[in-house]
Amino acid sequence: MMNKRTRRLSKIPDDVRAEISPWFIENQAIEESSEEIEKVDSNNASYVNSDLKAKKSDLDMNDHVNFVTYVKWMLEKNK
Repeated sequence: MMNKRTRRLSKIPDDVRAEISPWFIENQAIEESSEEIEKVDSNNASYVNSDLKAKKSDLDMNDHVNFVTYVKWMLEKNK
């Protein structure tokens, strides 16, 4: 769901979840966790490549690097 006011994704309220649950499978692929993910920087990363430069073809219409490009960069590290 998306919050119309903030235009950000939000959790589905319990009453809405209860109303739509008969149409969905109860099994979840990923267990929810309140654990925070540690922010990665050059001090705690196992590998850093600062030579990566985004090309014009790597950018989306908002000039953000496309997520597929990040995956390609990760796969290049293993070559």
